[in-house]
Formats: sequence, structure tokens, C-alpha cells
Amino acid sequence: NSEIEEVNSETGAGLRMIEKKKQSTIAPDGRFYNDFISRYRGSSFIEDLDYYQLKKLRDTEPMKLHQGITRFYQKYSNSNYLPQIVAMIFESLRNGETAAKTEENIIKKIILNYAYKFPTSQEVARIYLSDGEGINLRNSPGLDGKVIGRTVKGEILIQTEKSMDTMQIGDSRDYWYRVSTLRNSRGWIFGKFLTPIDPEKIVMKEEKESWAIEDYFRSWADSNTPELWNHIEGADKSAVSFRKESDRNILAFTAKGEKATGLFNRYSSAGSFKVLIRAKVISGEPVVLAAVSADKGRIYYVKAGISGVDVNGRNIPLKGTDWHIYELSSKENIFAELRMDNLYREE
Repeated sequence: NSEIEEVNSETGAGLRMIEKKKQSTIAPDGRFYNDFISRYRGSSFIEDLDYYQLKKLRDTEPMKLHQGITRFYQKYSNSNYLPQIVAMIFESLRNGETAAKTEENIIKKIILNYAYKFPTSQEVARIYLSDGEGINLRNSPGLDGKVIGRTVKGEILIQTEKSMDTMQIGDSRDYWYRVSTLRNSRGWIFGKFLTPIDPEKIVMKEEKESWAIEDYFRSWADSNTPELWNHIEGADKSAVSFRKESDRNILAFTAKGEKATGLFNRYSSAGSFKVLIRAKVISGEPVVLAAVSADKGRIYYVKAGISGVDVNGRNIPLKGTDWHIYELSSKENIFAELRMDNLYREE
């Protein structure tokens, strides 16, 4: 550890020792991740970094993997990493890891979501439901195996092995399957008591990521940059300023017309979004208050001027020099809805 600290001191690497019974490992302490998050909140690469953190948990602290997967899925319910995450879950169950009681429902939802989206995958063929309550799980295939656990009716069982031959028990002939449950109950079960998961019967409540600007610009990286925001390329940074009026924090743009100015932040890769802005225009040309670049090439914007507001090319007359509340949102990424002072317009 003293040698690692010496390396950290000289290089700023941020390494730490993870002690294990068989072989200890050295891993980054997350300093780069934390620094990136603090600087670039909303970056398109943050999901990639979060997935990398999951892989690191799998390799260095497997007991915390299900907790990490739960947090990841709650943050990225539409993640493209779903197949890789399910592979991690199956591997951890095969290795005897367990999910805490508070994590079971989320892990089950992840598995069902995967089966729903990838019904023909090899992994789905290993997902079963328990047909009965209290069915014996044995330490070896066959009735001679010692009972080491019991099932809960309807719970998910992941197949990790299958007997070489079928066996006749009563009026049924079937294979024996070694299965794992999310509660870490493992053992062999006779196939009669298993029902293969049917993806066509899975009813998933579609998970929508809805994001809103909830930044009151209380913190600033410098005098012209709100913390965690980025200036558009080539922007006149000096045009952005901040002032406080009574109990309000005011973000002001005073562009001189020589250069464009603006701030951006990424909120979600999903189709659903919500952007809420309270603003007024003092003088000058109309200014874009917010623009959302959604998937499939769709762009939605709100541009306010002294005499009206423009939403995707449609002008709505209003007195722009007064304070107004603009709420731009989309539920399906098929159309957007603009609400102004509790009124709305669909585009």
C-alpha cells in the first residue's frame, strides 16, 4: 500500500489495492470517473463509463455486482448494454452470488425485459418459472440427492446445467436441471416442475426516461460558465453572465452579434424528455431558449423574441419582454408539446 501511495503521489494515478484471499488486485479508485462526471454531466460517454464501473465490480467486488446493476438499470432503463448486463447476472448466479431482497425485483425486471426484447437468444432458453411452491432442490440429479432448498411458485429460475439423460418419475419422463434463484437458492430440480419463459406472454411496462432542467445556476465553474455546462463551439463566452435579483438566480445572455453564444448539456438518449424554462427577452433579435436533439434526427426548439415565440417554425404572438414559463416535452418522440403559462401547442 505504501508503494501504491508513492505512485499516486508521483503520477496522480489514483490506484488502490483490493485485497482478496487468492490474489489481490490493483484498480483505479474512480478518480478519473468522478472528475469526468463533475466536469461533463450529461455527456454521451457517461453511460459507457458507468458500464465500465460494472465490469470493474464484476472483476474486483462481485458481491456488490447486483447492487451496481440495480443502480445502472434504474438510471439507464433503455440501455444498449442490456445483453451484457444479463450475461453478468447469469454468470454471477452460476458463481453463487445473490441479490439482496431490495434488488430482486429490479433484477427480475431486467431478465424479463431482456427476454421480451431478445426472445430468440440462447440465454432466454435458460430462463424458467417454478411451477410449484416448495418444490425440492437437490444437491445432485435424482431422488437420491439431498434436499438443499425449495422453490417459490412463479419465481425465476436460471438453468446452469442439465442432466445427460432423462429419468422416469411417476408418470413423467424428463431431464433434471441445475438452477439458481435470485435469492441464491441453488440445486437440481426435475423438469416436470419447470415452465420455460414465454416471451410473447411477458407484459412489460415501457420504461420512459423523462428529463428536466433543474439547474438554478447556483454554482459556476468560472464567471461565464455554470458548473457542469459547456459552451457551444466558437461561442462568445463573455456574453454569458449571472446576477441575483431578490430570490432569483438570473442567467443572462448579452451577445453582441459578432459570435453566437449558448450552453449545452446532454440529458438522455431516450425519446422522452422535458425541458422547463422561465425566461424573458429584454431586447435584440429572437434567441433560442432551448433546443433538443432527439433520436431519428428530430430537433425541437423554442425561440423567443420581443413579440412572439417560435416553436419549430410556428409563431405564437406574445409579449416576450414579460416573464413566461416554457415547457417543451415529448413522450413518444413522434411529436413535441409546448406549454406556455399552462397553455400548450403540439408540433
